[in-house]
Amino acid sequence: MAGGPGSYVLGAEEKKELLDVIDNGALFRYGTPGVDGFQGKVATFEKEMAEQLGHKYVVATSSGTGSLMCCLAALGIGMGDEVIVPGYTFIASISTIVMMNAIPVLAEIDDSLTIDPDKIEELITPRTKAIVPVHMLGNPCKMDKIMEIARRAKDIGVELFVLDDGWFGKRDNDLAGLGDYNVNMKKLPHGLSGLAKAVREKGMEFGLWFEPEMVSPDSDLYRAHPDWCLHVKGRENSLARLQYVLDMSREDVRDNIFNQMSEVLANNKCCIVHILRTRAFLVVFRGAFRGHSCLSTFGNRL
Repeated sequence: MAGGPGSYVLGAEEKKELLDVIDNGALFRYGTPGVDGFQGKVATFEKEMAEQLGHKYVVATSSGTGSLMCCLAALGIGMGDEVIVPGYTFIASISTIVMMNAIPVLAEIDDSLTIDPDKIEELITPRTKAIVPVHMLGNPCKMDKIMEIARRAKDIGVELFVLDDGWFGKRDNDLAGLGDYNVNMKKLPHGLSGLAKAVREKGMEFGLWFEPEMVSPDSDLYRAHPDWCLHVKGRENSLARLQYVLDMSREDVRDNIFNQMSEVLANNKCCIVHILRTRAFLVVFRGAFRGHSCLSTFGNRL
């Protein structure tokens, strides 16, 4: 089954909102408010989220793949355009380019497992529309080199720069950092705002990556709240790709992650926020369950 803890561990608030829609019989996002029970739930969510984040618009989509496609379409990326991506990344970063009838151009990685800046420039052509560097396993890309390449690439039409994993907390390896969304100033001495400003000064848009439903064993969030993970009391927590799954049915968990993300986004203008969900949740439990009820899920991008 596709989804994550937010999809299968439902609290009273989620049930109320869902039953409210079902009871009124208006099951789609489009309609006329007040007619045939239509309440405009999706539009209300988008409006409230935009106000909370301080953005002019928010658009809800059905998945992360759909979100990436919307972003590519908004940037005008389409037939014949080229997007440079590392060969070592999650498949949706590549498949969405193909789905837009554009061409993914795979760049080599170096010993850090991130895109090799020395291999990017030779891949740039007049058809290049975007470069997507991806920080991998806590290893940051060589941003100074990539930014210089991006500056030159802008002259031939590159429009978007997205900063992926590794910019926050002590995200120096797979076991650390997730859940602590404070900017790592050692990696980004000028902060996200400095990087975003440099990107925009070169005439490109800036985007940012989060993985909000996961937490690392070596993180301030987990040390303070180990009970916030999906788990069975009395049993040792199970790691999935060296990460624990947060219990998003809990209001305090949702508020914590939402507030962290809101603070980052309020201080750093991003045209795209990439929320990653790629985890296979083999067997996950909620600590509040009685007995040993379980949920088997297979994660995808949200």
